[in-house]
Amino acid sequence: MNMVDEALRLFDLMCSSGVEFNDVTLITVFSACSLKGDLSLGKSVHELVENRGVECSLNLMNAILDMYVKCGCLPMAKEIFDKMEIKDVFSWTSMIHGYARSGEVDSAKKCFSVMPERNVVSWNAMIAC
Repeated sequence: MNMVDEALRLFDLMCSSGVEFNDVTLITVFSACSLKGDLSLGKSVHELVENRGVECSLNLMNAILDMYVKCGCLPMAKEIFDKMEIKDVFSWTSMIHGYARSGEVDSAKKCFSVMPERNVVSWNAMIAC
């Protein structure tokens, strides 16, 4: 069993044992879903977060957004992005990367042009277009 599968197994054990999870736990789980490319599991965990009324920090929202982008579900990523009241450079760069990866160069350029703050990573994502 690799580390990603082990992390997901431990999260499942936490949930079945009634152990409360926090932002750090959830960010790790969404990262594991991203690494594994497991959109179905990522959606299930996202539903769990919503059903339990978890208050999402910016970092947790970025992890959810990034999971949808990396699992190739750009429409859901866009929905999450649009709902985010606060966005940071990571949020914007995730969307630019998602658009570029899916061949939506015009959308990537548009997102980049309205991005309030750019860094090396966001510039590299645009150059990749």
